[in-house]
Amino acid sequence: MVRLETLAHLYIDANILLVASFLVWSLAKRSLATLGYSQAHRSHLFFAQVTLLAFGIGSCAGLLFGPDGVAGLPLQTLSDWTVRQYLHGNIALDAMTFQQVLNSRDIWVDAMISQTMPVTRAILTLLALGALVHALKLVRQGLGLRKILGQAYVWRTSRRTRVLISDRIDTPFSTRGLFRFYVILPHVLLARPNDLKLVMAHEFQHVRNGDLTWEFALELLRPLFFWNPAFHGWKRDIERVRELNCDQAVIARLSISPQRYLSCLLRVCADSHEPAEPRVVLTGVPFAPKRQPMKAHNLLAERANSMAKNTEPTIRKRTTIAVSLFLAGAVGITAVAIQKQSGWSQDRIMLSTIVNLERLNAIGGMTRDW
Repeated sequence: MVRLETLAHLYIDANILLVASFLVWSLAKRSLATLGYSQAHRSHLFFAQVTLLAFGIGSCAGLLFGPDGVAGLPLQTLSDWTVRQYLHGNIALDAMTFQQVLNSRDIWVDAMISQTMPVTRAILTLLALGALVHALKLVRQGLGLRKILGQAYVWRTSRRTRVLISDRIDTPFSTRGLFRFYVILPHVLLARPNDLKLVMAHEFQHVRNGDLTWEFALELLRPLFFWNPAFHGWKRDIERVRELNCDQAVIARLSISPQRYLSCLLRVCADSHEPAEPRVVLTGVPFAPKRQPMKAHNLLAERANSMAKNTEPTIRKRTTIAVSLFLAGAVGITAVAIQKQSGWSQDRIMLSTIVNLERLNAIGGMTRDW
């Protein structure tokens, strides 16, 4: 059975790794833009998903790695490297202070588990309340979505996908259940066949790309990482890149002009700003952004600029593999580096010896003073 202390360390490692993975992805994104691949949205989305997948695997590293490493192979953690640098004289601290800094994480974890400090009790209370609030919001979204699906009219159906018409929404969106995908369209689109065709192509592209699964996975992680800025950065980037990629794919597949597609997008946005019935919080991938006005405006402007350029640089397969390996490797190395090292290496034995000598020296000095 997994101990509470292990779970606490896993949670800390996961949050550190989430920040590190977002920084790695941001570096890769800027590098691709500098090299002239800012419009390669399909590759950007793939690289982001590779990095997130590496984060998911790396977050479980604490369950896989023991003090001696995987299958007995030694691991070089960040704490081991820090101890080695101290023994080489590269860190100007006395041994007892350095050991306290090195063990500060264990001290905080023990304090949070035993709840001996008011600060740790307050932190745990805030984390628990935040997680509960976001979990309840997720349940509310699910119930609202189920109500919309139940009241909508089934227009078309296939083996795994249903297209529904609803008079309770003003923005088309797609979502999924455990085994079936759903495309929900507002009834006003039935009066505009050309817009209806483009909207359906867009939503079905999300289904083909697997965007719905990624969206639900990220939403399920929200109660755990709601306070972490890196999580919100990931959500923002994934939403942005998937829409740009989907727009690009639909324009290319249907061989239509970007102006025609953008006109459709603007008309759907205009529909979403008209008075409608009381809003229902949705969990899904909408055709036109509208949750936050400023955020929606920025994304809409970026989609329009991307359509105006209407170019998709091709990244070679070898380059794609190399970048993917770099991203996964960087996240994997970070996952190993932040692991808590519970074993006794030669360097740690040496550090412990120095600490004990300093303590004996301090005791001897106190005895002479007395």
